[in-house]
Amino acid sequence: MAQPQKINGSNVLGLFRLQKNAATEKAAIINYQTSLDFEFKRDGDSTSTKTGSLSTSGSLETTIKFSFVDNISKVSDDIRTSIVNAEPAELWQVQLDRKNSEGKYFGCYVRGTVSSDSAKNDDGDNSTRECEFKCDGTPQYGWTDLDANIKEALSYAYQGIGVVSDSDKQGGGKAYNATTDRGLGSATGN
Repeated sequence: MAQPQKINGSNVLGLFRLQKNAATEKAAIINYQTSLDFEFKRDGDSTSTKTGSLSTSGSLETTIKFSFVDNISKVSDDIRTSIVNAEPAELWQVQLDRKNSEGKYFGCYVRGTVSSDSAKNDDGDNSTRECEFKCDGTPQYGWTDLDANIKEALSYAYQGIGVVSDSDKQGGGKAYNATTDRGLGSATGN
């Protein structure tokens, strides 16, 4: 039997977009995330009968709580817009540790609105925001691509010490390739 693979919390990302912008822009990563918590809740009730209790389930309620270091970005502003204007939004929870054979990442997609957005601005510390997102309907699971901009926001490529330009995006540098570069070169350059 295969060993279950753990999921690293650092590799679960939140992406956000105002629903009205779905036809014109891609979802974007919530910059500087520090947490992303999904809560599924279903209230239940039971009716006592002569042969035992019969349970009933209420509707599913999904709440997403996320925190991030506040920043000047479109996503940060769109989160605020969602709560201030009660604008519907879309939110994705994407697991970087789980990819399918097509190279797509596993994710959960929800629609709803931001229901709370509180900022903490303590002296000598980064400004942080804690938000809550109330979902409409039932969350949907599937597979998604992550474009180069999102991957770039998660990491960066090796840069040489030269000038970075359109014709030389790595400033004269070349990233190390563990397959082809292992064991090459020497302390003397020979």
